[in-house]
Amino acid sequence: AATIMHTTSITTLRLSTALLLLWSTLKPTNAFSTLTQNAYTDWVTSNGGNYDVSALFPPGDATDVNLAVHWSINIDDETPTIHLAVAAEATGWLGFGVAEAGGMPGSDIAVFTTEGGVGTLTDAYATTYSTPKTDDQQDWILKSYSLDGGFIIWEGERLLQTCDNQDWEIRDDSLGAVYTPPHKIIAAWGSNSGSMSYHGDQRVSGEIRFFGNGEETASF
Repeated sequence: AATIMHTTSITTLRLSTALLLLWSTLKPTNAFSTLTQNAYTDWVTSNGGNYDVSALFPPGDATDVNLAVHWSINIDDETPTIHLAVAAEATGWLGFGVAEAGGMPGSDIAVFTTEGGVGTLTDAYATTYSTPKTDDQQDWILKSYSLDGGFIIWEGERLLQTCDNQDWEIRDDSLGAVYTPPHKIIAAWGSNSGSMSYHGDQRVSGEIRFFGNGEETASF
């Protein structure tokens, strides 16, 4: 009986080790913590108050975050806008988009790239699982960015409804009497400067209610 128990323990240990190794290969290798000081937490201290809502991906674990999103919806003006900040541990580029079905095909993406310390935000779209194409009409305005401490944090602004057939409308997805689905979102990042490159496992997909309180998020 002792031999059987010993063998079972070894088998369980090997299985646990194998699962840990599998998880380490699947999850992004540059996850960060929002509970220890880093360039992102410094940015939040200085700039987080400029935004009404924020969300972390994956949700639920502030010590193992791959992406942080902050936003405010301004509906007081005649031309309602979204003010957005996106942060990830990256050095080359960081893209964030609204996805028709939760993947790249049919997605509307804002791509931030950096070269020589200079950042650029490009309004783009994707029809397949390939490098996004530049929109004919550029609707995102880059307001600010930070490249400190191994993080990219970019801030941009866009009309909720651009009347551009290469953009998705940021619609009112608040919970009301009639159920309205949240927006499906995607994000990816990398270290290649000047342009996007294949992101590998450095990506996030999920859901956000832009007209919500930041708690109605999910990660796929």
